Amino acid sequence: MYLSSFCKTIRHIYLNYHFGEKSSRWINSTLTRHFQFAFRMFIAFVFASFIAYGSILKNHFSLKFMIPNMTILLIQETFGLTLLTNIQLIFIIIPLSIFLYLLQKFRLIYYHYLLSEFFYLLSSLIISYKCPQVPTRKLSLLFNSIFFVTIINQEQVPRFFAFELLEEFVIGMLISIIVSLIIFPLFATFDIENRINYSLSHLQQMYDLIIQAFLCEDQISANVYLSRANIMEKMIRKTMITVQSRFSEIYYEPSRLLQRLSNRKRRNIIDLTLQGLNFFTLY
Repeated sequence: MYLSSFCKTIRHIYLNYHFGEKSSRWINSTLTRHFQFAFRMFIAFVFASFIAYGSILKNHFSLKFMIPNMTILLIQETFGLTLLTNIQLIFIIIPLSIFLYLLQKFRLIYYHYLLSEFFYLLSSLIISYKCPQVPTRKLSLLFNSIFFVTIINQEQVPRFFAFELLEEFVIGMLISIIVSLIIFPLFATFDIENRINYSLSHLQQMYDLIIQAFLCEDQISANVYLSRANIMEKMIRKTMITVQSRFSEIYYEPSRLLQRLSNRKRRNIIDLTLQGLNFFTLY
């Protein structure tokens, strides 16, 4: 029994699952989340640095430092957000790399600084217009800037430099996805459920405090109850702030599979129904 409870606690810590009153506060604390994210970044940087500098592929890369840098920049808070950022980025930099390869092939940017500036501004304008998310826009502009800076400052540039740069970006993407999935993964599916469970449990406590304040004959005691209810309301509001943004991330996660693996007894909030619809069921 003790071993089963211990394994369950370890699973909840590792998967960041269940943000409720049954688990201790240090498991669900902000410090624990920050430590997990820092450890995830550390593992990602070490793994990406080994691929870039310690593997047999090290002589194949022209800009080795971009692999660990891109891996760190692409890792986001949740697995769904990391996957979303990578998908949006790949749809931008693939056509961008083809465009830059054509510029290099037809020698339109060698030693033509004014023409290079024109193409740089044009491509940056298209990227800024097409990228809906700020992180994706910045990373796409970084890809564009690295290409033009390298072309202008170096006399000998590989023929397929744009695709080599694309390859390094893709390797960083793959590493960021793998690390986000394996090392203390934070799934948006679980995060929504945790926050809703937390809010519902504390809503009941807040209503109890309000009723006690209403029934209390002493005005000072009533004000104390109302102050505690107000503090609890602020905590609930703070907890639910990020829920809306999480809904766009769960579409890139195996939400149904996560539900079946972690909610076999179907006792949690994601299985409640409202008017015959799976209101909180995440697809």
